[in-house]
Amino acid sequence: MQTHMLDRIGGPAALQLLGDLFERVRDKRRSGAQLAGAPSPLPSRVTLNDAKLSEYVHQLADPTVPLYRLAERIPHGFRGARLLDMLLHGSLHGSSTARSVPLSRALWLIRIIGALELDATHKDVHKYTCDWTVRVLHWMTQLVASLREPTAWASQWTYGTALVDRMVQESLIEPYMLYRWIITQLGKAHDGVRACLLQWAVLHTPAILGHAALGTALLSALGDLAAEPSWLGQQADIHFAACVKEAPLLCTALPLSMLAARGVPERLQTQAQLLHGSLAPLLSPGVDIVDAVAISLLDRGTSTTTLFADYFLARHASAAVAQHRLFLLYHWACTEARMGHHRIFVAAALVQLLDECQAQRLVLPDGRHLPCPWTPFSLGDATLQWIDSLDANGPKHHLHVTMAARLLGVLAQKELFSYAALLQRLMARGDVRAISELRTSRHSATVPIRLLRKIPIPRASISLQQQRRFTIYGARTSESYEEATERRAIRELRRLFEWDEVVPSALPSCVSSPMLSSAPLSVPSSPNLSSALGAQPHGATDLLNGFQLHQRLPHLWSASPYIQARIVDKFLLPTLLNDVSGIHPDRFALAATLLTSLHAMEALAKLMCALLDGHNLMCVVSICHTIAAHARVWDALDKTSSLADLISPYALADAPLLPGITRVVPATGRGMTLALARHALAALSDLDESVIRYAPLPQAPLPSALSPVALATEAVHVLLTPSAAWDDACTALIAAVPLDEAASLLCTQALNFLADGHFASDAMLTCLASLAGTAGVCLDLVAHTWIRSAWERQATEPAWTTLLLSLIRFGYLDGDRLVQEVLCPFLRTAHPSHAGWSTCIILLHALVFTYTVPGSPCSLDVMGHACWYDVTLVRMNLGLTDGFVPLLHALDICQAPSSADCTQLLQKCRPQLRTLWLSYPDAVWHGFQAVDAQRRPEALRAIQAVLDGSSNERTDAWSLRLDDAFEGALAALDIRMRWDVSTEPLPSPVIWRAPMDILLRWDLPPAIVAPFTTMLLMELAASDRPGPTIVTLARFVQAWTGNLIPCDTKAATRAVTALPAVASRVSRDEWLSAILSVLRCTTTAAPWVNVLDLLIQSAGPWEAAVAVRVQSVLPPATLDAWLYQRLSSSLRCTSASVGSLTRYDSARTSPSPWTQLEAMYPPVEPNRDPWACPLLDRTGLLSDLHAQKTRETMPSIQHGAPPWLPSEQSYGDGDDALSRYPAVLPLTKRRRSSISPAPKRARH
Repeated sequence: MQTHMLDRIGGPAALQLLGDLFERVRDKRRSGAQLAGAPSPLPSRVTLNDAKLSEYVHQLADPTVPLYRLAERIPHGFRGARLLDMLLHGSLHGSSTARSVPLSRALWLIRIIGALELDATHKDVHKYTCDWTVRVLHWMTQLVASLREPTAWASQWTYGTALVDRMVQESLIEPYMLYRWIITQLGKAHDGVRACLLQWAVLHTPAILGHAALGTALLSALGDLAAEPSWLGQQADIHFAACVKEAPLLCTALPLSMLAARGVPERLQTQAQLLHGSLAPLLSPGVDIVDAVAISLLDRGTSTTTLFADYFLARHASAAVAQHRLFLLYHWACTEARMGHHRIFVAAALVQLLDECQAQRLVLPDGRHLPCPWTPFSLGDATLQWIDSLDANGPKHHLHVTMAARLLGVLAQKELFSYAALLQRLMARGDVRAISELRTSRHSATVPIRLLRKIPIPRASISLQQQRRFTIYGARTSESYEEATERRAIRELRRLFEWDEVVPSALPSCVSSPMLSSAPLSVPSSPNLSSALGAQPHGATDLLNGFQLHQRLPHLWSASPYIQARIVDKFLLPTLLNDVSGIHPDRFALAATLLTSLHAMEALAKLMCALLDGHNLMCVVSICHTIAAHARVWDALDKTSSLADLISPYALADAPLLPGITRVVPATGRGMTLALARHALAALSDLDESVIRYAPLPQAPLPSALSPVALATEAVHVLLTPSAAWDDACTALIAAVPLDEAASLLCTQALNFLADGHFASDAMLTCLASLAGTAGVCLDLVAHTWIRSAWERQATEPAWTTLLLSLIRFGYLDGDRLVQEVLCPFLRTAHPSHAGWSTCIILLHALVFTYTVPGSPCSLDVMGHACWYDVTLVRMNLGLTDGFVPLLHALDICQAPSSADCTQLLQKCRPQLRTLWLSYPDAVWHGFQAVDAQRRPEALRAIQAVLDGSSNERTDAWSLRLDDAFEGALAALDIRMRWDVSTEPLPSPVIWRAPMDILLRWDLPPAIVAPFTTMLLMELAASDRPGPTIVTLARFVQAWTGNLIPCDTKAATRAVTALPAVASRVSRDEWLSAILSVLRCTTTAAPWVNVLDLLIQSAGPWEAAVAVRVQSVLPPATLDAWLYQRLSSSLRCTSASVGSLTRYDSARTSPSPWTQLEAMYPPVEPNRDPWACPLLDRTGLLSDLHAQKTRETMPSIQHGAPPWLPSEQSYGDGDDALSRYPAVLPLTKRRRSSISPAPKRARH
């Protein structure tokens, strides 16, 4: 029977019947409960003594005491923190045996007291709610700061947060103020308390992200917290990513560095950068200004891949911008306003990267893929369009047609340009004329026709070469002009390269005449080479003139680049590589000069690799100079890695010796290459090529009977005497003193001997370089001290200058420091009759101008061709050093007759120096800063003399213009230097046309920034056509690296007030840019609310982001007043996204939450409906802490907050925070594996 009854009861029909009965009973009880309750009037308040008040609190905490009994006597006289403490502790004085008041009963008392106070004071409901929120938050602040005993504090925190959350649900406090408090405390709290605050912030994140200012502040706090290497930092990083995914617009108001560090998507970073730069790339500041910035990127020079990303993949990249940048790149590579062989190779490498990017094949060295942001266009067609535009532009752009031909030849070699397509294009248009016309008008032909003749294509097919010959010369069977030139040029080169096959194996003997031997690296000059080159003529200032290559190879230089490339490919390079072992430094200097002048840099790289691969120690010094001077070329040709591998062994110091073993430094040792090899590696490493750094090795001294000075004197005697024991000359010296001291003593004694009338030998020069390299020291201090002492004793013998020049050549003496610290002070202070003027002028001629009289101790015929070649490469960069501007200043104020020769030479160098400064204005600024402050006006006058002195070389196109793409940087520097020396540094309106980011590179002084910004703001407010002013201000803001830009407060307020009126005078992008620009100048002006009103009424892609940025920086008081005003106004948002991000809170329900009698008087507690509230009422976030068995008991902290909380660390055993708080921590399965568990903590 029982089994039968159980089967019937457990059937589906019986269960359905029981469920229906259960639902009916519940509905009846609920309807009965609603009918039973009846609203009552507000109770009265009574004053209770402590005993009765304590009894009242005890009854309130007892859920069995009905509320209607407690409502009969509401205590009077306590509220705020005292009321909340009473609810928390369940007693008047915080008894340890009492329990907290249940949340529902606590809310009843809070609501009753609030209703009574509103009835008594007749306050505004919203104002009272804000006042009550302030009191609650003050109480929570005290609770956060009262952490003493962690276990008890955790219970208090659980109750406090639960009570506050219930008040938020009942609209008894302002959520906006609570959320702001949570975010503020998240940045102020200590250690474990932040974990509790973070958990609380996670629960309220959806509501916080609905407010622009609060959401931005939360993301900022999470970003700062995520930077910490802890479990809490990992959780903050996870939550930061979740917030960005939920509200991506808010992260655009964060600092750019935080976005990059947290891995925010590139699209959002791009948007944030545009907003931070006031949308300046979206405006139209003028092509010349934008081009000036692009040209500056090309001039400054980085690795090719980095330069491509900065140049082509700008934030405003598009197909039209990319094509314009391509034309600008071609023009930069071929213009006469720039110097350097590297330009055509850098341009070709960038075009190759552009081709790979458009084909979606460009991958960075770190493995990242660079996608193309525009629709690909044909590079070949674009190049042909650029060629067609050259004739239309005319000569005003100073295009060097030969450089353009070489550029197109490199592009054709990389298969990025088709010579056949150019030939067919010209033939199809009828531009190729008859042979008679071409022969008579070769120099007056159009640019495309001249390019057709000049473009080097040495590896072109035979059919293409025949087609080219037929196009230019017609059906001609006899030898053409180009073929005859090629034949004669090769004959001249054969005569020049009749090398002497006998290479001596020993050093030449020392000379006894003022004419020193010419090969300081063991090998003298070939007699044939010396007779071919002859002595250096008076006035030679470059390598070609110094080696007389113009006179000896006239047909080679008259040939077109097409013929020159054929000669290099078919004769010159095979000749040089045929016998690499026979090439010594002088021969390499000649070959390198030829190849560099012919732009055959790839052939030069092959020659250097062959010499280094064959361990040709004699040429390493010159090779290192060549590598350092043309580092950008090797990077563009992708030769950096191979050259670095080959040069690295020469940068290694000798191995250390065991105590008691004597070191031997040979006269021609590998140590002489160390400084230059490391210099070459440093030049390559500046282009992102990783190289090894080496440190000098010490040598322990041994006791000796002689003094170190005597040993150094004896070593110099041996090195100056013809002997076979040169390698042992310094053995005794380096055994008695450390290596660095030995090098200093040998240098000092060598200078003393040369000052007494002796003449240096090759053994002395190379041995001193080898010793300095082995010791790993520089000899600047020793040389400077000796020179000053020699001039004090009126030494007149100039032979010691050869030693200084050799040390500069080997890299153990800095020529820039010598000029700046020794020569310049001498020029400024020495008497005109001083005996040191002759040696000073000799050093200036050799180091600065490479212009010496034959027979001088530093001339080409004395020092040798290799040394002169190396010093010339050093001189190429001297105009970019810090000591050159002080030298100009010293020459300008020097009154000695001996300096007149240098002044005349400076006149000849002005065009080249001006062109060099156009590319590197930073060098001029650094040199200007190296001059004493009181002498800077004179230095500025000397610089201006150089710039103005070359104006007669060309037409008015050489005048410095701020809005010119190639002259804007140097023109801006001219104004910047005038600001630095002016007594009234007020900016001029002409600076508005300057490239601002270039100008701000030179650290504008505060006296300039504030007036300049104020002037722009005043112009923005007063102008009827503020568009140009907005563009200038936006570019200035984009270049500014700080936060707020200093300006006048009144001007900023006036500009903010005028922004609504400006909206009708400019385009939408310009108005938004004006808002962002003024926002970088001030955030305290009250009229910002009018701007916000206009923003939320507009609909566009940028309005919401600008509104977020404005709200995120406004003062809280200003923002709160505007947000509350929107509650009662009829303002409507056109854009839904803008409206959702500028809300304050939803409108309050009516009647007030404080006076809702139904909620104020719930049913009697013992008879309340058990289904009226959830069965499981979790009252706090940390209720699970008490059930964790694998965690330690939290220790008592006597001096501050604990370093960790149970919610912050995990100790394994399956009881970690990721599993204990799945609802609190937004951790998905996909990212859970990326977080490593924290290490276990040892138990006590």
